[in-house]
Amino acid sequence: MTRQKNFRVWMTALFLMTCQIVMAQSGPDLRFGVKAGGQFSKASAPQDMSSKFSGGWHAGGMARLELGRLYFQGETLLERQTMTFKSGKVEDIRYKSYAVGIPVTAGYKVWKTDAASLRIFAGGVYRYSFKGNQAVLSGVQSGLKKFDKSNIGATAGIGADFNRLTLDLRYEQGLSKYSSDFKALPQTLSLSVGFFLF
Repeated sequence: MTRQKNFRVWMTALFLMTCQIVMAQSGPDLRFGVKAGGQFSKASAPQDMSSKFSGGWHAGGMARLELGRLYFQGETLLERQTMTFKSGKVEDIRYKSYAVGIPVTAGYKVWKTDAASLRIFAGGVYRYSFKGNQAVLSGVQSGLKKFDKSNIGATAGIGADFNRLTLDLRYEQGLSKYSSDFKALPQTLSLSVGFFLF
């Protein structure tokens, strides 16, 4: 049996085991909602530049599968990001862009009552930037010409639920650089409020 066939067999077995575990849980609950919030982003600046956190926002939808205290959550968010760079005595240069972010996280409710819960979570994020302005600094501008629109990151945070209302405080660290020329890793700190529709 080839490695590819072995991989397929193992993935199928893992999928079937996961389905069995989910079905065995008492009352898995699938919920859908909307969320929005603010975020602060920066990048590890290359060479002689520095970067600082700058404000932005995000809004979108979410789906959560709850299995007792354990849960899995996926989101699709429209984001407006701003990053500020500085080089020597040159004025701050802001790079603004729009992106679609898709965080997928697993979480655990460390404290839970019928009306409220406190939770921790971690996971991964895929982000695709589809529109942005050009910076004026030559070093930034030349790097952003080969800007990689796709970025993968890791995220972790804490959250609280109050009936249908949910709050999240999240930190995200980019794992892939913007481009081979512009070797900066993005970082984002976000606070969001969500509401489960059902």
